[in-house]
Amino acid sequence: MSADLPQFTGPKNNTQAALLVPTTITLTLGLVLYGVRIRARRSSPLVWIDGMITAALVLAMVDFVLTAISCHYGLGRHTTFVDSARSIKALYFGFLTQPICVWSICFAKCSIACTVLRTREDRPWRFVFCWIVFVQVACTIATTIFQFLQCQPISALWDGNEAAHCWSPQRIQLVAYVTLGFGVVTSMLLSLTPVTFVKGANRPLHELIALGLLVGVGLFVTMSSVANMVYLHTYRITQDPLRDMVAPSTWWQLEQNLSIIASLAIRLRTPYETLLARCGVICQIRTSSASCHRLNHIEDGSQMLKSLKTTIQWGSAYDSTAHLPSIVKTTEVVHSTEVIRDDGFHYGSPARRPSWQ
Repeated sequence: MSADLPQFTGPKNNTQAALLVPTTITLTLGLVLYGVRIRARRSSPLVWIDGMITAALVLAMVDFVLTAISCHYGLGRHTTFVDSARSIKALYFGFLTQPICVWSICFAKCSIACTVLRTREDRPWRFVFCWIVFVQVACTIATTIFQFLQCQPISALWDGNEAAHCWSPQRIQLVAYVTLGFGVVTSMLLSLTPVTFVKGANRPLHELIALGLLVGVGLFVTMSSVANMVYLHTYRITQDPLRDMVAPSTWWQLEQNLSIIASLAIRLRTPYETLLARCGVICQIRTSSASCHRLNHIEDGSQMLKSLKTTIQWGSAYDSTAHLPSIVKTTEVVHSTEVIRDDGFHYGSPARRPSWQ
């Protein structure tokens, strides 16, 4: 097989690191976020969206193992430097990664869309995300069918059987451009999904930062889809397949893993705010009863602005000044009470001096 390929005079180097390093980093991050998500939901029953994310992550792990095996047999090296037996195995395992990666991306994107469907009731948004789920599933099924029908027998894709009946490269590229084009559209729409979780114009800074990170991840997923379209012109017509498969495989892996990361991160608000509260960035109040009082005070403007938040059990009567430091005069304090009526966490920024003072 390699005898018919041009002879390269360069060194026998490989580009496996360009594929394995970013894939390992993003997959590890996805596993960490998955662990945080499961821990945060340990007291709540798992829903079918969690099953979709789990399926996407399992497929991503299988895909990574197959990619590593393909690299072991020569993926990333010049094809002329790899003997025929190892080259066939590298292309075979590389082919197996394609449908697995496509379905992993499908599960991750559908989980994001279904998460929005569970939280939004307005019909326009529900129509958009139902359309996203339908298009993503349809394109994934079509891509899988085309992958297994492009050559008869299918083994011609990795052993180079010249007697096989295969579609022309131009026909395969046209189909891939259509399916990937819909993938780019769905990725772009899903990148705007975090905006739907922001209610109100004035949001805390930590929420805006998290929103920006999620939108950035979504846009990078969209860019990965576009990058895959750029490399389609070399599909099945390249003379150095083991080397040229590295770039599109890298972008496929990044799109897959970042889609999983986005699907996990979009439901990690509570762990995120808990972490910020432990770091002292925001204030966190844990309520153990159905209702409680929160007492805020602001010291005099001549001192550094501070905030004291005390949780008091609801009672028939209480003295608000009894919970303040003895050195603080009551004339220098602005009192406010707030009833919190749900168990769990209540977050808020430190109290600020009212504008009328």
